[in-house]
Amino acid sequence: MDREEVISWFPPLASTFCFLLVTLLSLVFLGSSMGNWGMLDIAPELVWGAGVILMVIFCVINFRITRGSFRCKRLLQLYVLTVIILSQLLWLTYDPFADKVRALLQVFTLVCGLLVLKLTFSKTYLAFIQFQHDAQLSLKAAKLEVEQEIQEILKSMQQGK
Repeated sequence: MDREEVISWFPPLASTFCFLLVTLLSLVFLGSSMGNWGMLDIAPELVWGAGVILMVIFCVINFRITRGSFRCKRLLQLYVLTVIILSQLLWLTYDPFADKVRALLQVFTLVCGLLVLKLTFSKTYLAFIQFQHDAQLSLKAAKLEVEQEIQEILKSMQQGK
């Protein structure tokens, strides 16, 4: 064997921390976005409903990322970019110099969203997804081998009767 591969149950620590930071920042980002939208003259039920839908979408995308989906990484980037754009449209609804609390929340939302985008484009985050992708492929291969062995054992038991 020319090179030895290190086999581990867990992804590298730096990439795991990067994934956890992206998840945490995404949740803070979505929450502060909901806070921005809650300051509009919209029925609170609509804001809560939109928030629940956005959180469910995020959870599904994030779960698929933990399974090594590169497509969902791209979806997360587009999702965060879309929410940033929608949040920035709120700047048109009020005077940021008159309402300092809204302006600070808006800036905080923008910073969190941009940090999420920056981290999702990093090599460390990509390493996490690649590790998870490889782990899923290994798991599928192992399941297939076990199923084949079980089939062989069952065949030999049936022939022995």
